[in-house]
Amino acid sequence: MYLFIKNFKYSLLLLILLVPLFYFFLYSNFWNIFIGNSQIIFGDLKLNIHWLKCNYQNFKVYEDNSCNLFRTNYGPSLFFIPFNETLESFYLKYFPYIIYLIFPLASILINNPKNFSQSMILFIVLFNPAVFLLLERMNFDIYVLLFLIFIVYNKIFFLNWIIIIFLGLTKIYPFILGISIFFENLMRSKRMMFCIFLLIAITSLTYVFLNFEKYLYVLTSGGAKAGLHFLFSIKSFSKILKYQFDINYILSLPIILFFFIYLIKKIINQLNQSDFMKSFDLESKKVKLFILSGTTISLCYIFFSNYLYREAFFILLLPFLNDLFFDKKIFLMKILLYLFLIKFSFQYIYGYFNVVESFYYIDNVRYYSSSFLIVSFIKGVIDFFTIAFISSITFMMIKEYYKKIKSINY
Repeated sequence: MYLFIKNFKYSLLLLILLVPLFYFFLYSNFWNIFIGNSQIIFGDLKLNIHWLKCNYQNFKVYEDNSCNLFRTNYGPSLFFIPFNETLESFYLKYFPYIIYLIFPLASILINNPKNFSQSMILFIVLFNPAVFLLLERMNFDIYVLLFLIFIVYNKIFFLNWIIIIFLGLTKIYPFILGISIFFENLMRSKRMMFCIFLLIAITSLTYVFLNFEKYLYVLTSGGAKAGLHFLFSIKSFSKILKYQFDINYILSLPIILFFFIYLIKKIINQLNQSDFMKSFDLESKKVKLFILSGTTISLCYIFFSNYLYREAFFILLLPFLNDLFFDKKIFLMKILLYLFLIKFSFQYIYGYFNVVESFYYIDNVRYYSSSFLIVSFIKGVIDFFTIAFISSITFMMIKEYYKKIKSINY
């Protein structure tokens, strides 16, 4: 009982500290030098509501410009979200502030810091430009993150599958969460897993087929993608090499990817020599959180040009990493936690150069400043090693799940 109250004390103090800080800086100009001045708070949410309103008024949101500020780059499943005038008022006036409370509360509860050190690590990861950019824009990623937590803790599996289908059909990358069907019930047979996977695939593909032109537009319209600003992607190296040294982007990317895979292999070899394989319980919620968030982070890092706010998924990695470092004392986890601290502390420097020192014009031609490219390169290096560690651990966990499922089915 004493330990529970002591642990709860740290969580409560963090919540009391973070929520007022988030609300205060939302309406201050302090964060502008790290995330830029978007002029409209909750801009991404308001744009989503605008699309819902256009659809409610029977505009063709993938064709007409008469209603849209921008054509929608979300899948048509977005319009399953209920909408009317009353709900519009709720979505705009109350909903973002509810999420502002739920997000830090959920993040703190799943991490459940047990001491001052864990509390400080969580504070650094939560209170930084990447997370604040996500909150200030109220981007769709924040709902994916919260639903990921729900999927791990929810035992009504059919509801989880519906959520995964909806998120995936809306934003594509959340289909990654579909791997949860393989470890939500370890006693489930391979045949049953295959049937569930087939059900999700057929349902999703049928909906895409029925709305093919809309999805084709979403895929070909480009949408809002990160260039070199606020970028979280392995592609950052190739983009920097292209702008700084005019090295071919298509040529450099596979070379960088090769070194990334090589580094993952080396880390896996080191982990195999430690007690890492004996240090986690496959039934643990922390392990499942790590696999889902780690897979999401790794695949998005490799395949997409993500905005910085997708790094908020790192929060879901901490519960497991803290256990390995503070309880199991695994040395390699110490390195990874240090990388976390360096990465999220460096976000302030990176954010500043994105906003203040990023580019200039000569004869109406845009050039990136050398200082911005150097800072972006440093962030790229930190990301490269951090994601390699995360990908290695995630791969080993998934491999262990496969062995467990295979042994049960035989």
